[in-house]
Amino acid sequence: MNIKSNEKTILLVEDEQLIAASTKMVLEKTGYSVITVMTGESAVELITEGKRIDLILMDIDLGSGMDGTEAAQKILKISNLPIIFLTSHSESGMVEKVKGITRYGYVIKTSGDFVLLSSIEMALELFETQKRVNENQERYYQLFENIQSAFALHEIVFDENNQPVDFVFLLVNSAFEKFTGLNRDNILGQHFTSILGGDDNSELMNKCFKIALTGEAETFENYAAGLDKYYSISAYCPKKGTFAVIFSDITDFKNYQNDLEEREFQYHSLADSGLALIWKSGTDALCNYFNEPWYRFRGKTPEEELGTGWLDGVHPDDRQQCNKIYMDAFSQKEKFDMQYRLMNADGTYHWIRDLGSPNYKSNGEFLGYIGHCFDITESKHFENALKESEETSKTLLNSFPESVFLMYPDGEILRINETAASRLNSCPDSLTGKNIYDFIPEEAAEKRKRIVETVVRNKKPQKYEDEIDGIIFDNLISPIMDVPGIVSRLAVIGIDITERKKSENSLIEIQDMLNSVQHIARIGGWQWHFETDKFYWSNEVYRIHDLDPDDSLLNPEELINRSLLCYDLPGRNLLVEAFKHCKTDGEPYDLELPFTSTAGRHMWVRTAAIPVFNGGKVEKIVGHIMDITDYKTQKNELVLSEEKFRTIFDLSKVGAVIVGLDKRFQKCNDAFCRFIGCTEKELIGKTISDVTHPDDIDIGMDALKEMIQGKIESAQFQKRYIRKDGSTVWGDINICMMKDKNHKPYVFLPVIVDITKQKKSDEEIRRQLREKEIILREVNHRIKNNIASVESLINLQMHSTENEEAIAILQDAIGRIKSVRILYDKLVSVDEYHVTSVRSYFETLIDSIINIFPDSGNVSVEKDISDFTFDLKRLFPLGTIVNELITNTMKYAFKGRESGKIRISLHRNDVQVRLEITDNGIGFPDGFDYTNSGGFGLTLVNILVEQLNGTFSMQTDNGIKTVIEFNI
Repeated sequence: MNIKSNEKTILLVEDEQLIAASTKMVLEKTGYSVITVMTGESAVELITEGKRIDLILMDIDLGSGMDGTEAAQKILKISNLPIIFLTSHSESGMVEKVKGITRYGYVIKTSGDFVLLSSIEMALELFETQKRVNENQERYYQLFENIQSAFALHEIVFDENNQPVDFVFLLVNSAFEKFTGLNRDNILGQHFTSILGGDDNSELMNKCFKIALTGEAETFENYAAGLDKYYSISAYCPKKGTFAVIFSDITDFKNYQNDLEEREFQYHSLADSGLALIWKSGTDALCNYFNEPWYRFRGKTPEEELGTGWLDGVHPDDRQQCNKIYMDAFSQKEKFDMQYRLMNADGTYHWIRDLGSPNYKSNGEFLGYIGHCFDITESKHFENALKESEETSKTLLNSFPESVFLMYPDGEILRINETAASRLNSCPDSLTGKNIYDFIPEEAAEKRKRIVETVVRNKKPQKYEDEIDGIIFDNLISPIMDVPGIVSRLAVIGIDITERKKSENSLIEIQDMLNSVQHIARIGGWQWHFETDKFYWSNEVYRIHDLDPDDSLLNPEELINRSLLCYDLPGRNLLVEAFKHCKTDGEPYDLELPFTSTAGRHMWVRTAAIPVFNGGKVEKIVGHIMDITDYKTQKNELVLSEEKFRTIFDLSKVGAVIVGLDKRFQKCNDAFCRFIGCTEKELIGKTISDVTHPDDIDIGMDALKEMIQGKIESAQFQKRYIRKDGSTVWGDINICMMKDKNHKPYVFLPVIVDITKQKKSDEEIRRQLREKEIILREVNHRIKNNIASVESLINLQMHSTENEEAIAILQDAIGRIKSVRILYDKLVSVDEYHVTSVRSYFETLIDSIINIFPDSGNVSVEKDISDFTFDLKRLFPLGTIVNELITNTMKYAFKGRESGKIRISLHRNDVQVRLEITDNGIGFPDGFDYTNSGGFGLTLVNILVEQLNGTFSMQTDNGIKTVIEFNI
């Protein structure tokens, strides 16, 4: 050991004197100074007196009175000392009992001297380390005082009805004083309402009450009327009934935000001049505004459309769903994106895409909703075809973790799904062929390279976690070997295990509202007023051309020239002619033309314009330009989507199949074929039941019916399959259903994981448990046989000698062994091994003691024993005491008499146990002092009574009366 004795003093709290003496001897030999006490109360008193102690060894079971855990808790309130618990118990319940009291652990008494001394040394070193940690806390406080964000800690105040009504300031930092102008000395311990008032801050107080009582953190903005300032606040609950806030002053920002409201008028002017159909609703969810393009499209008047009148124009099949989406989003104040058919002025239905967003004032007041609608009829045909093909791919991908991609070992991306690409702020097409390590932080890239090297070297899948830009991913990298033994590609599946952060602020929302018409649909608006020669482009028009709207050098003439140069010939000439006819003849135009931006981006655009007349003359032209590259490339995307689906389906290491509504296999990947031991050709056309174990055929069938009925979206279950060779395998099945464009189910998509090894492992564990139960029963049987054998050997020895003194000694030994055997028999026959029935134990014990003696038939025994349970720690010494006293009575009380009588009484009340043994024998011989008899039996009784913290008395009057009492 490194710690010397003359430096450290140990307090040993142990009620077993023999154990205490042995432990003290070991510690003092090692060089420690040791003080011993037997009770928890004595230990607490010693610490209270200020005795210098460096470490405490505390027995948990200390008999009656305060146990070790209670004593430790009281001591730690007086002095911060390292405490190690000593116990004979190793079960998990005992670990939990002491875990929350001290960090220094506990030691099993039978662990040996080395474990005890090592635990002491580690505890002392840990205690010294903790002292150094406390010294560092002052440094942390200085850091808290110097952080730039304001911090405040509060506690809720409740009224007589236990309702929250106020809160008090508990702690603030210097930044809090700086931001608020409040002095901490004047507010700590004070009520919030007394400092800042309650009427103007009721909403803030209610939010804080909720956070303190539910524990749910929240980030919000608040205007403090008493300080005339705006704050951005993050609040959380350190413990129930309290909350902490971290905030910053955003007053300047909010003032700037209010100025932006003046631009609302520009927004409405643009809305009426564009081609997008725009609407607004109030806080009652009723539409109170439609722009002019809406009324032209519908051929209706405001009186017919406002309120809920517009719903009459929605196709009857779409009306209910359309209204539900709108009302659900409205109730949650969330954005929505929906499509429905709306009747045009010519009486035909057009497909409309409607994007709605909640509308707020700069101060956060909810105004209702604003929406932007676009005629998507022409692209709907291609979109439906794309959806039908991609639905299968998307549904299958949704059965796997969130992001999936294939890559070469050097990091080059082969295939990547949209989820994975979006996390890299890109799209699948732009990432294909690129190196994945160029798109993730250096630290995460280095970690992934090491994992990839391990997978390639070991040719085994490997899981790991990493963090990229604050998002934690659970990744699985699996090797793909085209040639046995050579890893040619890797499949990477990553699951986002963090919640997405909501990071929008009010300024961005307002700016999004002003530009949503153009940006959401990639439509830019423009107008040219000929009378005033004013020319206007929206931000989206600049973006499509790859020009900077803040470039002061771009005058209207320069903009027009640069724009025309972006159109490829002969489209440029076509556009010039169309514009001339629009200006001179009032003819609108709508063209789709190839386009190359000033930055060299090649795309397709749709450019359209309409004339605005004043007095029969074209006063201005209002137009739009829209990026329709995606629309033009949808057919190619359809082909790529089908290819991606086939690649992921075929290369998956997990079994995947497509099953028709008739339960027959339509397609199976290689992993499932290997799992079932058949080729895909052999499986196609067979039903699920054909390969299912006969006893498991009904498993999952009800779930399939409920999916077809639309009651559930997916299901998970386990069942057995029969392989082609007749063997049985277990599968864990996750199954979902795919619907067509009319939302009718047409195939099931099960994903099957082979869990055969897991099932076999579970069965092996159950088998081993059954074996251990048999072994334990055999061990109990052998222990009882061994005790009986020892008892028999001593009994044989006793009958083989004629020495009276030896016979008496052997009789005593037999009695003590019988006491142990009877107690063991009682313990192994009950469920609660640590307690047993007092009456059952002592009645059997007394009979066995009496029967040892040859003249026991001449002695009558009266037993008056209450029926209660007792723990083993006190039951064993009490049984030994009864054995010694009855043995002495049978040996000495009735000498020279033909008969005798013994009465044993054992009872307990709420606080005490009383044992009384009386006889009508000859009593004590003259001059006999039972307290100093010198005999082993009475000496043993005295020791055991002291261990029970009890009292022991004997008196003679027409026999001997022995009374033993001890507290429970």
